[in-house]
Amino acid sequence: MSANQQLTSIRRLVMGATASVALVVVACTEHLPVGPSTFGATLAVTAWPDTLIVGDVKSVSALTNDGAGHAVSGLTYAWALSDSGVIGFGASESASAATRTLLAKRTGASTVTLRLPDLRFATTNVIKRVTAVLARVQLSTARDTSMLAIGDTIVVRATGFVKSGATTVASPLSALTWTLRGTGATAMLAGGDSARVIALSNGVDTIIVGHPYCLAGARCADTALVRVSQAMRLTLAAPSLSAWSFGDTVSTAATVKDARGNGQIGTYLKFFPQTAADSAVVTVTALTGLSQPVNGNMAVSKLIAKTNGIARVTVRAYSVADALIDTASISVKVRQIAVRTTVFPLQSSVTHGDSVPLRARAIDARGTVIADATVALTPVSGTLSGFWAIGSAPSVAATQLVWADVAGVAAAANNAGAPAVTVARDTAAIQSLPAMTAVAGSDSVAKVVAVSVRTYAAVAVANVWVRYVASGGGTTADSIQTGADGSGTVTWTAPTTVGTYRLTVLKREGALPVTAADSAGLILARRTVQVIAATAQPTTSRVTPTDTLINAGGTTTLSLAAKDLYGNVTTTIVPANIVTTVLTGTIGAWTCTSSTCTATYTAPAAVGTDTVSVKLAGLHTLGSPFAIRAQPGVATKLAFTTQPSASTTVNVVFARQPVVTVQDFFGNTVTGSTAAIALTLTTGNAALVGTATVSAVSGVATFAGLKITPGTGANYVLTAATAGLTSATTAAFTIVP
Repeated sequence: MSANQQLTSIRRLVMGATASVALVVVACTEHLPVGPSTFGATLAVTAWPDTLIVGDVKSVSALTNDGAGHAVSGLTYAWALSDSGVIGFGASESASAATRTLLAKRTGASTVTLRLPDLRFATTNVIKRVTAVLARVQLSTARDTSMLAIGDTIVVRATGFVKSGATTVASPLSALTWTLRGTGATAMLAGGDSARVIALSNGVDTIIVGHPYCLAGARCADTALVRVSQAMRLTLAAPSLSAWSFGDTVSTAATVKDARGNGQIGTYLKFFPQTAADSAVVTVTALTGLSQPVNGNMAVSKLIAKTNGIARVTVRAYSVADALIDTASISVKVRQIAVRTTVFPLQSSVTHGDSVPLRARAIDARGTVIADATVALTPVSGTLSGFWAIGSAPSVAATQLVWADVAGVAAAANNAGAPAVTVARDTAAIQSLPAMTAVAGSDSVAKVVAVSVRTYAAVAVANVWVRYVASGGGTTADSIQTGADGSGTVTWTAPTTVGTYRLTVLKREGALPVTAADSAGLILARRTVQVIAATAQPTTSRVTPTDTLINAGGTTTLSLAAKDLYGNVTTTIVPANIVTTVLTGTIGAWTCTSSTCTATYTAPAAVGTDTVSVKLAGLHTLGSPFAIRAQPGVATKLAFTTQPSASTTVNVVFARQPVVTVQDFFGNTVTGSTAAIALTLTTGNAALVGTATVSAVSGVATFAGLKITPGTGANYVLTAATAGLTSATTAAFTIVP
């Protein structure tokens, strides 16, 4: 301060109140200034604090020293605060007292100014910035908090500690600073002593709370970890599924989400059958659709039914890091139910008396045969024996109808939850036709058989191969291909051998069936052709006599075995077809039974050879012509083939010796006999001298030296006899002495 300023101040003091003068007087004893000039002095504050903990108090005193360093007492002071809301003075204290109490009310800074208003002194105001601080800052919630769902909220609270007498206590505060650091897993809304933290995504964030006014060296900030780790759960909308046809596709909606319904980016599912047996029941497809993190709806696999049974399919949920989240399972029941029954084949032809093996089938909604269905055949018309449809009409064409009913496991009524269906029935039409006949060797042996291939729904099957098999012989194409209408024909040429032949037409499915059951449902036609012999032909028919050597006047049977050109025994021959000629014998009438004709040949009485010819259509049959020889028959008698001549002298040999022959009935000489011939004379007492024996070669007995002795007379008769034959006598002759 300049000298003039000091003088001015002194004048003001002098002109002031008396009380002021008194103070000056007192000050003189303390080296107060005298006269118009002011004195230099130093103004200070004792125990002046830099900081105060909120709630704490601090007494400070003003101190004035004169220029000589002596304390000047009895002065009044002026105290001022820039923010009395932060730092206050003791309310009961004198505002001008040298000692004042500072009270920290709330955090912040306030400037405390001490001024000496006494004009006698030239002083500089004392200015001090006093900061009200917290003893420490502390979070009142957990230091490590987990949030299990996106959108979950937690409230984090913090407390500042202030003085309360001799202790430190917690107190709600404002002006806290909230800071969120980390991965962005959360968002924070802060206000006052609390902050609301909201989960945004999986991750870990750090919450830092602090205050701008905190005691140096104290804990002026606190931290907490907030972990967001969604607790995801796999949920299947339908854990039990049913498929009612092979090829059906079933699936269930699935979600992987937390408690608030939020999904997680990158989450995916895996579906797989638990065992090989389960894999046989269903096929698992790739995931279809898109997973939606917003609501947790997942892309899922579809399950395709393959065979009847129950499959267990495991479903696993994985995070984007391929970590297993949750597991569930699906039970899939596959049970075919019948929507249609059919009979294979739907169209077939069969000869009367023949049969076609039928196959009844139940079909599911996708057209797949139900292998384990119980299906029963019912004839609408015609005859059914087991699973055989028999052509039973006697002579005219007829159609018999057969349909099937389903029962057991394949019936919808026997499966809980199965859709109600009315089973459609396809009726098989089996055409029963008269048997076909053909004459061997004629054009009529070529037979045409038509077939028609149909599906279970009676739809024509075009361009399918059909196989033909002929039993017993004959020629035909092994296979043909059906046309656009599913039909085809085959021409069968039978062999030239008579017999019964069967033509079977069946679907060509691998090897030929070897049993009735194998062929069930495959046979489209079964036709029988009876090949009969043609007209008897001389080149193949043969005539045969029973004997070619017979006794004169005897008989033998002629047999004609009639055959056609191919050697088949024919039954159509009649006697009028046969022309027979002989030379000496006779032929009786021909009679024909079945394929054999017979006639009786009678030999003449005379011994000799006859020629017989048998012709058909003007030509000799096989074995024609042939010879039949007549031989002597059985020896029955003796005959004198040479009569003895009369003797003119007694006891003289006959002039002509008699000859005796062994003959059959017709007088033919019979050889082979060696019988002794006894001659007797029938008149007088004369006696014969001489004997003879029949020659076995010629059948003739010749007497030599035969004579009569004694006696004479006339009309003698000579008798020849032997055992077993009729005797012979000569004509009467006379003995002349």
